[in-house]
Amino acid sequence: MRLLTAIALTCSLGDLAAQVVVDKPLVLTGSAPAARQVLDLDAAAQPADALDASSEQAGLPHWMGDASLNAWELQLPAISGPPMPGLTVTLRATGIGSGSVSLSLNGSAPFPVLIGPGQPLDGSAVADGAVLALVFDGTSFHVTNGAAHRRRPCLQGMAQAGEHYCIDSLQQAETGTFYEAALQCVENGKRLCTWSEWQQACNQRVQLGLGLMIGDWEWTNSAANEDLGARIVGNTSCTVAGVSLASDTTRSHRCCYSR
Repeated sequence: MRLLTAIALTCSLGDLAAQVVVDKPLVLTGSAPAARQVLDLDAAAQPADALDASSEQAGLPHWMGDASLNAWELQLPAISGPPMPGLTVTLRATGIGSGSVSLSLNGSAPFPVLIGPGQPLDGSAVADGAVLALVFDGTSFHVTNGAAHRRRPCLQGMAQAGEHYCIDSLQQAETGTFYEAALQCVENGKRLCTWSEWQQACNQRVQLGLGLMIGDWEWTNSAANEDLGARIVGNTSCTVAGVSLASDTTRSHRCCYSR
């Protein structure tokens, strides 16, 4: 997809002003570096505005359209036919209400808009006038610039150990090597807990209802000062840790999940 950049040029002769569309390199041939630049462009505020350097550096969007209400419909002349996987769209959302959001491009069937894996975007979470960047995966659009304050809920069988992560309430039934434990967590959309995360959760184990935090060694995703070793925790207290060869198959583990 080729993007056309609108450049506003001002000429001092007769205060002539014009707006042009440039689809090839813009070459400035002034004799001095200061003369080889375009100045005095206002910050981009509308879809058709020229995008100046300060707006680009500040992360302001390249708008491709506005979308209203929860059933978004956009006409994008730059593409023909249905959207292809990998297509990115930037839009400004207005007048959105609560409920799931969908997006139709150039008259295509509407596709769901997701904020996380299998998690529909709720219009109530989008501020009026917010600019969203979306990428199409073939079946749905994913928001890639979700609000920083928005946290994901814990998965089933997990407890919220802090503002930023969740932890399995129980040890995983399987025991195995460090590598097998790490892979098992990833296959379930999680990750091995770090030593500090495990320790923080252990100190709250009663309030969080966590089982068997003390009395058995568990793998953590923290390095150990030993070749081919990994940090293990949980044998006698929340603060005691040890080292085990990553190939040891007798350790349990529990997974964490970033919110």
